[in-house]
Amino acid sequence: MSAPSRFGCLSWTSMPCRPLSEQIALAAAPGLGQLEVHLPQVLAEGAQAVASALARHRVRAVAATGLMPGSLLHQDLDLPRLREGLAALDRLGCPVAVLTLDHTIGAPYPQAEQAILKRLRALVGTAATYGVRLAVEALGTPGGHTPAQGSGPEAGIRTLLQVAELLDGLGRKSTRVGVCVDAVSWAATGAHLEHITGLGHPVRHVRVADAPCSRKLPVAQWRPSHRLMVGDGALDWSSFGTALAQADYSGPWALAVTNPGIRSLPGPELVARALAATQYLHSSTTSKPSATRAA
Repeated sequence: MSAPSRFGCLSWTSMPCRPLSEQIALAAAPGLGQLEVHLPQVLAEGAQAVASALARHRVRAVAATGLMPGSLLHQDLDLPRLREGLAALDRLGCPVAVLTLDHTIGAPYPQAEQAILKRLRALVGTAATYGVRLAVEALGTPGGHTPAQGSGPEAGIRTLLQVAELLDGLGRKSTRVGVCVDAVSWAATGAHLEHITGLGHPVRHVRVADAPCSRKLPVAQWRPSHRLMVGDGALDWSSFGTALAQADYSGPWALAVTNPGIRSLPGPELVARALAATQYLHSSTTSKPSATRAA
């Protein structure tokens, strides 16, 4: 079997109400072959059973969310649970765990930044024991987040530049942790190419959905339900792909489309839309960059 395209990756977030076994079966469609999984689902079904299902369907688990039950500072570290989760990812051969930075914080920014760095240092070393790399994601859209995605009333880390500055504080350990770039968060915080090309830290994972046109829906009103299927919105995919290439990223782009219309599609229709999106991404990112579209 030929290696799947980097665009042929489904995310569990596009089909959260389906059992993991069905998610794997859908991701096995020709032209896909990769899946971003949610660790609590893996643990509920058993890592061995999930690993067997992935092997049977020839699907790769390329990244996982849910290593922590919320954002980095939302709860105290539960080391036994953390090790259980990392061991499960190791069993799946899943190389990346996505960690969400706090969209809101409960302390002054410099103090919260130091608390996040302290927690990251502990996580990086533990994850390395299991061969798992960490990808840190900032939630750039202004609203619609759950209480578990924050730790207070003040604005937290929301831009890729803030993520880069945070990781600078890790020093030598920064080589074992990288960035998760989310296309809609990037668009919501200005769609600046240099925010990707100037990271100075490796991109470990990419999550994509299309963004509404800001002239029709102001960015301040964007919510997770407004994440569109790729090709249905206003994001300039050519420029986005060029920036990621300049950042030396050639890994999978997980389709993380969380609007109710996509989530409610029957399985075959969801796969058809995902395949159309992968073809759109391929054609958009292999052609010459176009003028920036309104995001």
